[in-house]
Amino acid sequence: MAKLANFIYCISADRVPANDGKGVSINAMGVMTALTPEFLPGTFTFSVIFSVLDIDVSVDNSIRIVFSKDGEEADLVNTGIIMLPPMPEPDEVELPKEYKGVYMSMDFRNVVFETEGLYNTTVFFNSQLIGSSPIYVKGKR
Repeated sequence: MAKLANFIYCISADRVPANDGKGVSINAMGVMTALTPEFLPGTFTFSVIFSVLDIDVSVDNSIRIVFSKDGEEADLVNTGIIMLPPMPEPDEVELPKEYKGVYMSMDFRNVVFETEGLYNTTVFFNSQLIGSSPIYVKGKR
């Protein structure tokens, strides 16, 4: 069953070619435990990096990411359903299925924050909720 792992909030997520020339790595720049825009209300740009493990990448899958304020119905970001086509599965290490999956990053640009408080990024995989990651937001001034 799909599970959310390795969730990181950061200033930016950079994709870097792997040293062996096979694939890419995702580097987190400026890892954050809280989002601190200059002012509230105001806007802020940040990235998330996460893994979805214990999935079959050889078939069509879908993902949806929602970012919202804790306890409020309105979404600040909702990606809608993003289709993930089947991917070749190079299994040079022969990991157990529960440790295989996809590694993703996403930029959230100019998100409007009205108030400080707890916010959540929620991840749905194939229409099933697989996890949520909270983060506190507070303006610097």
